[in-house]
Amino acid sequence: MSLFFIILSELQELLPFFILFLLPLKDRLRFSNRINIPFVLFYIIFVFCSSRHLLAAASVSSSSSISMIPFMALAALVCCLFFKGRKIINLFTLFIIKSYTDTLYIIVKTTSIFSFLQPAHTRLEALIIGKGILTLVTFPLLYIFVLRLLKPIINKTENLDFWKYLWFIPGLFFLYFQLALYFIYGELIDSDQISTPLLPSIWIFATFLTYYLILHMLNEAIESAEIEKKLRTEEIQTERQKKQYADLLQEMEKARTARHDLRHILLVLDSYAEIGDMEAFRSYLRQILQDRE
Repeated sequence: MSLFFIILSELQELLPFFILFLLPLKDRLRFSNRINIPFVLFYIIFVFCSSRHLLAAASVSSSSSISMIPFMALAALVCCLFFKGRKIINLFTLFIIKSYTDTLYIIVKTTSIFSFLQPAHTRLEALIIGKGILTLVTFPLLYIFVLRLLKPIINKTENLDFWKYLWFIPGLFFLYFQLALYFIYGELIDSDQISTPLLPSIWIFATFLTYYLILHMLNEAIESAEIEKKLRTEEIQTERQKKQYADLLQEMEKARTARHDLRHILLVLDSYAEIGDMEAFRSYLRQILQDRE
């Protein structure tokens, strides 16, 4: 296989990860792009040098070499080192994107939509070209999905406890894909087309249905959290209004008492003034002033 197809195979698997993490998810990056971009280039070169001998062997099964568990383990380690926030959420995003690239592989492998490439290219080259075309067509949808749905949900729910368990779902999908690829299809993977297309169809349907349910559950969690927050705020406001009302009643009672006391004082002073007893008038007034000090 030519060097061009080897590089194309590597890039169509890796670029979706790097584009999404460097653009819509860039606020989760721990370092600036002056560090991130050189590391991305180094990572691509490292993966290319580590896997090119598999692709050069021209085996169809080797076209998924990047999807092997060791490479995902390395990618998970990179996520832990280069991304801030909760690590399990970074792993969840990593496995979501990996499910996307695995789905593209299954579609190209189990359908004949790119069969027109077969006469001029080998099976592996046609598979790589077909997956590259499909990536260009579908990647904008994944970009919108991450930017408009996944990222806002992560920002709103990052501190919720369900993330401790939610990342297992795409992780188990990844493991299931590896088992299906290397054990279930075993002897069929090198054929022109897998003779059991029903299983890949079920896989694709189950993948999208699962992620739809995940998003629905996350939206429900967000709405519940917002309702709970609103209720808590209203409860605090209600308690504050009750306290203000109680304070107002207390102030009104104090004012009523003060008016009653003042009326009593004025009546006493008026009685002293009416009978002309100025000494008693002055003595009572001094007593009132001393009591008010």
